[in-house]
This record gives sequence, C-alpha cells and structure tokens, in this order.
Amino acid sequence: AVRIVSEHAKSRKPLRPCGSTLSPNGIGFCAEDNGAMLNMALCDQILEIDPKEKIIRVQAGARVEQVLKALEPYDLTLENLASIAAQQMGGFLQVGAHGTGAILPPVDGQVLSFRIATPAFGVIEMERGKSPFFDLALVSMGCF
Repeated sequence: AVRIVSEHAKSRKPLRPCGSTLSPNGIGFCAEDNGAMLNMALCDQILEIDPKEKIIRVQAGARVEQVLKALEPYDLTLENLASIAAQQMGGFLQVGAHGTGAILPPVDGQVLSFRIATPAFGVIEMERGKSPFFDLALVSMGCF
C-alpha cells in the first residue's frame, strides 16, 4: 500500500482507500476527478495480540469477524461491535461507529495508535496523546 500511495502521488489525482463497501456513501468514489480507489482487502493481517495489556494491532483491511476470532482464545473481545461483522477495521474506525453515549465511546476511543501512508512523508505513526493530528486523522470520513 505504501508503494502504491507514493507512485500514485506523482499523478496528482485523488487516491481513496476502499474497504468492503458494505455501506458505500460516495466519499471514496473518485470517478468524477479521474482518481483511483485502493482496496484494503489484502491488508488484513492480525499483527499482534498482547493479552496481558489487552491490546491488539491489526491492518486496516482486517474484518471485525477476523479480529473477534483472533481475540477469542484469550477470552477477549472488542468493547464495541460492528453490526456487520464483515466490516473492515479501517472503515469501522474512520466513521466513528457504534458509541452508546457518555459511558461507552465510539470505537475510535479505544485506539491507541495507528499508521498512515502519505505520499510526501512516507508512513507516519500517530499516537494518542503524542501526535497533534491524532484525532483529526483517526475519524476522517475520507478527508485524508
């Protein structure tokens, strides 16, 4: 994905990540400005599970159902669940989904860090409380 972002930047046309398109809203579609969509389906790895700290690290294309299955042997689950288990984690986070008010925040409230592939700066690590643009990039609805 990083190589594709870098190469596509040379064309100066939009490149939007695309998930499982279970709820397409048009934000990711770039046909009118001759852009392209980057399907995240193959970026679906569960990278790390730390059962003691109750932390999981996944790629954006990992589906909610994959994450739940990976957590099950540790008697762990997600605090919030998507109503559609086939939804990809990147999309689940980007839309600020499934909070229930003051007690249970949206799923993005559980994210400690994430990485963004950029054309100009390569991969940027964003950490809660350390990165000034963490909250802006975490829930973007296609702005980045």
